[in-house]
Amino acid sequence: MNDHFSQKALRCPICELGEVNRIIEILQVPVHCNVLHSTREEALATPRGDITLDLCPNCGHVFNSAYEPELTNYFLEYENSLQHSPRFQSYALSLARNLVTDYDLHNRDIVEIGSGNGHFLKLLCELGNNRGIGFDPSSSVSLAPIGADAYGKISFINDLYSEKYASTKADFICCRHVLEHIQRPMDFILMVRAAIGNRRETITMFEVPDAPFIFHQRSIWDIIYEHCSYFCSASLKHLFEKCGFEVLRIANGFDGQFLRVEARPCTNNLTISSLKSEIVTRMTEDGESFKQAFGSRINSWREALEQFKRSSSKIAIWGAGSKGVTFLNLLDTQSIVEF
Repeated sequence: MNDHFSQKALRCPICELGEVNRIIEILQVPVHCNVLHSTREEALATPRGDITLDLCPNCGHVFNSAYEPELTNYFLEYENSLQHSPRFQSYALSLARNLVTDYDLHNRDIVEIGSGNGHFLKLLCELGNNRGIGFDPSSSVSLAPIGADAYGKISFINDLYSEKYASTKADFICCRHVLEHIQRPMDFILMVRAAIGNRRETITMFEVPDAPFIFHQRSIWDIIYEHCSYFCSASLKHLFEKCGFEVLRIANGFDGQFLRVEARPCTNNLTISSLKSEIVTRMTEDGESFKQAFGSRINSWREALEQFKRSSSKIAIWGAGSKGVTFLNLLDTQSIVEF
């Protein structure tokens, strides 16, 4: 790990406390888990970076203090859609229906930050006869087929959402599984808040992976370089309150794997909730347990793979998404796994 990280980034990006607890360190992992390469040589030459997970004992936020944003590049070849999963489709439809009902999203202007192939934005527009604009540098019209009823009501901008799009009208702003990719989430949410301005009726919904779920499940394969932030409900709520939002709801989804915040801009001075909570205490305790589980699970799988190798068994890995990529690289399986 570069020496300057130990001096530079050890300050919580959410509550800005300068004291953190080290959880784990993983060196030289692939920067991207969702890019298909055309040749073996190209794949082996993929950019790599270090993961140093630190936990803030003040707000419960977990972040990669070794993260280098210049290594990541979300281009057209990037593909992380889960839309082919019937289970995920069902969840997305249920979430869209609830949002349309709860916030009366009918004949409204909707902005999705990180819209990907546009499936969720299309659901919101079709369910409420809404108009949508999706922002994503990896989106493609060919990847986002629009049905006849929605055609002409949805457009996509192949770019990152930024200050230059502040004039884009929005009654509802949603952003799913993007915030965990941003090194400075506070700067980003402040930018969104500034773009909304005095339109207090605008609702925002952000969804991220749930850090307590990862810790509770000892899901070490969910740790990837692209995710430089791991939120719990306390850190997510604190972030939005600190950036000038009134938090309307914090909720879990997809069997607890996801965490979302629903909020609206606050025009008055908002009292920020206390961070001294059971959630933060549990995060600190679970962080220590996760650290122990990380080492033991790695050793257990290494022993299992070595046994397969000694028995001349052929090993095939099914599933080349983020979990599969992390599994293969943490265990350094090139000499063991052929397929």
